[in-house]
Amino acid sequence: NLYAEPIAWVGYVQSSGMDITVDLGGVVEGICEFQTTHFLLKEWAINTISGITVSVSTNGDDYIKLGNMSMTDEAKDGNFYYLSLSLQEGVKASHIKFTLIGTSGWSFVSEVAAYSYAEAEDSTLYNIYPNSKMPEKIENEELWDASDADYSKSQNLLLNIIPQMFSAIPLEKRFLELNTEPESGLLTDGVYSPENNYANAAYFHMTRGVDRTLVFDLTKTSSISGYKLSFCHTQSAAVYLPTSITVFVSENGTDWYQIKRITDISSEDRTKCIVEGKFGNIWKARFVAISMPVHTHLYCDEIEIIGKKSIAGATSASGGTRAQVAINPDKYASPDKLSDVHDVILMYNARDISEYESEEQNKGLITIDESLSYVAYRDTDGKIIDYMADSYLYLPFGAFDHTTAEGWHKYVENTFTQGYNLDALNTAVGMANEVLGNSDYKVKVFLSVLRPNLKYDENDNLITFGDIDGDGKNEDFTKLEDRVKCLKWEVDENLCLFNEGNYENLELVGFYWYEEQVSYQDAHELDMIKFAVDYVHGIDYAVIWIPYYQASGFYDWYALGFDVACMQPNYFWKGFGNYIAENAIITKALGMCVEFEVDNAALGSSFFRKNYKAYLKGGIEYGYMKDTIHMYYISGGYGALYDSYLSKNKSDRSIYDDTYKFMKGTLEIETPKTPDEQTFECKMNKTLSGQSVQFDSNKSSLYLAYAPKYGSLILKNDGGFIYTPTKDFYGEDCFYVYADNDYLQSEIVKVTINVD
Repeated sequence: NLYAEPIAWVGYVQSSGMDITVDLGGVVEGICEFQTTHFLLKEWAINTISGITVSVSTNGDDYIKLGNMSMTDEAKDGNFYYLSLSLQEGVKASHIKFTLIGTSGWSFVSEVAAYSYAEAEDSTLYNIYPNSKMPEKIENEELWDASDADYSKSQNLLLNIIPQMFSAIPLEKRFLELNTEPESGLLTDGVYSPENNYANAAYFHMTRGVDRTLVFDLTKTSSISGYKLSFCHTQSAAVYLPTSITVFVSENGTDWYQIKRITDISSEDRTKCIVEGKFGNIWKARFVAISMPVHTHLYCDEIEIIGKKSIAGATSASGGTRAQVAINPDKYASPDKLSDVHDVILMYNARDISEYESEEQNKGLITIDESLSYVAYRDTDGKIIDYMADSYLYLPFGAFDHTTAEGWHKYVENTFTQGYNLDALNTAVGMANEVLGNSDYKVKVFLSVLRPNLKYDENDNLITFGDIDGDGKNEDFTKLEDRVKCLKWEVDENLCLFNEGNYENLELVGFYWYEEQVSYQDAHELDMIKFAVDYVHGIDYAVIWIPYYQASGFYDWYALGFDVACMQPNYFWKGFGNYIAENAIITKALGMCVEFEVDNAALGSSFFRKNYKAYLKGGIEYGYMKDTIHMYYISGGYGALYDSYLSKNKSDRSIYDDTYKFMKGTLEIETPKTPDEQTFECKMNKTLSGQSVQFDSNKSSLYLAYAPKYGSLILKNDGGFIYTPTKDFYGEDCFYVYADNDYLQSEIVKVTINVD
C-alpha cells in the first residue's frame, strides 16, 4: 500500500497546476540532472502528472527555464514512476522551481531531487586494523611471581593492555576514520565516561564492519572469574548495544575455548549500559578474546576482565570443544550444507481476504500450473524445457493471523489442501518428470515453524492464544512451557500430515523458523529457538532462517543452531545504496547465503526490473551464482516470476528467463552494443515524430542520457521519439542516448537534429 504511507507521499488536487520551489541555501554549481517521484492509482483518481518544467535561479527572483521533464518509464497503475531531465552541461543555481502542469484528480509526489557532478567515491575496501595480528603459539607457560604484592588480589587484568582487533569485513575509506585506533588505549585506561553522551571523548568508537573481536594478552597465565563492559546507548545517533558478547580463553594463543556467551544486554535508550557478571567458573587464561556484533555504531568506554595473577583453584578450559577466534568461514553456504539444496522458492500460502476475483488468490492457494512454472522452465508457449528450482518453502502471508491457535490450525490446513500448495507441487513435479523422462526426480520441501508471539490488544491486555491441542486449556504464552508445547505441536502436526500425504515427488528436508529477527528482549526467545532447533535436529531435519538485512541476531545465526541462514539484501524496493555488495560481502564472511527479492512492480518498470537483476548480476560479480544456496522471495501466492513467465512483453519475460539461467549457473552478462551516431532533419516550429533511433532492440532498451538544449523530447525505450524545437529556433540541436540491457550500459552516443 504505497499510497497509504503518510511519510512517503504529498497528495494534492492541482487541476490548475502548481510550483514546487526548493531553496538550496546558496549557489550550487554543476547541477546536471533533475528527478521527481510520483504515484499512480487510477481507482483513487491519483493520476499521472501531465508534465513538469524545470527552472533555476541564482537569486530566487529571476528564473531561467531549462526544459521539460519526461518519464523514465511508462507509469504503471498501483506503482510509482519517475520524471527526469538530464542536461548536457552543468548549471549553477540557488533555487530550483518544478512547475507541474495541471491535471484532473489527485497528484502524488514523494521526492524532488537535483544532482550535481562530483568525484566518484573510493569504493576500495580496506582492513580496519591492518596492523593487528593473532598471537603466536606459546610453547612454555609463564606464571606470575608469587612474591608479587598483588599476586592474590582480585583486580582488572586488562588495565592498560592494548588489544589486537579484528572485524569480519573490510570497510570503505570514508568509514575508516569513524573507528578509533586500538593504540588510543581508551578501552582499558580505567576511565569511564560519567554520562551517556556519545560525544564524550572517553568512548572508543567501532563503526560498521559487522563485528569486532578483541584479543588481549595478559602477559602471563592468570585466573579469571568475571567481566565488566560499559557502553553508550543512543538510538537516535545509531549508537546501539551489541546483541551478544562472547568470551574465549586460550593458554597458548592458538587453542581457543568459549567460556561465556552473554545475551542479557539492555538499557533504556539514552542510558549507559553496564554489562557485568561472573563466568560461573574460575578459568586459566594467558589470552582473552571478546567478540561482539556491531550494528552501525558501537561505543564502549571500558572493558574489564576480573581475576588474579594466582592460578590457584583455576580450571583449564582445554577439556572443552575448541573454538575459532577472529576466523570467519569466508565462504557462502553451499548445497552440501543442506541436503544438496540449491534454489529455494518461498511459496507464501494461506490468507483470508476478498479483494480478488479468484478464490485461490483470496485464500492463498497455489495451483498446479503456478507450481509447474517453478518446478520446470517453460518456454513462451508453456512447453516444459528443463527442471528449474529444486526446493520450496511454504510459509504464511504476513497479514495472515498466525497469532492464535485458530490461525495456526487454519494455516496447516491450508498448506495441505488437496489439489493446491504441497499437493499441487507434487502433481507439478510428476508432470515435469513425465515430460523430461525422469521418474525418480523429487523436489525438496521446507515447512514453517511459527513463533509463539505475545499479542496485546489496544489496552495492552494479552490476547488469549487459544487451545492448540484440544486438551481444553488455553495456552499461556507468559509461560515458556506453553510456548514450547505449541512449537512441538506444530512440528509434529506438519510432519504427520506430510507423511499422510504420500507425496511421491516431494522430500521433506527441514523447517523454517518463521521470524526475521531475534527478539532478545523476550525472556523466552533463546529457549524457544533452542527447543525448536534441538527438537527438529532430533528427528533428523534441518532448520533454516532468513533474517532481514543485518537484523537483530543475524550475526549469531550459527551460535543459535540454525543449519543455514540466508540474509535479505532488501535492495529491490530501494534501488539505491550498496546493499547488494555489502550483503554479499557479509554473507560470505559469515558463511550465510543470499535471498533474492522481486514482486510484480518489476513487470512494466525498468527501475524495479533492474533492481531485481542487480541480485543476479551480484551473483556473478561476488561469486554466489554457483555452488551457493539461493532463496527467492517472489511476493505472495504464485508470485512475480509466474507473471513474468506468462508475460508477452520481452523485458518482463526476461525476469523469468534470466532467473532460470542464474539457477543453472549459465547467466552471462555482456555490454550492449553501442548505437551508431545518427542525424535527423526537422523544420523550424514543427514537431518531428514517426522517427526512431536505431539500435539492437532485441537485446537492450534505449534511454536518454542528456536532453536536447533547444527543444523538448519524448523518447521511448524502443527508440521512437518526438522532438519539438523551441519557438523560432533553427540550427543544430542534439541529445544523447545509450543502450541498456538491465545489467550494463553501452557508451553514450550523440543524436543530431538539424532544424531549418
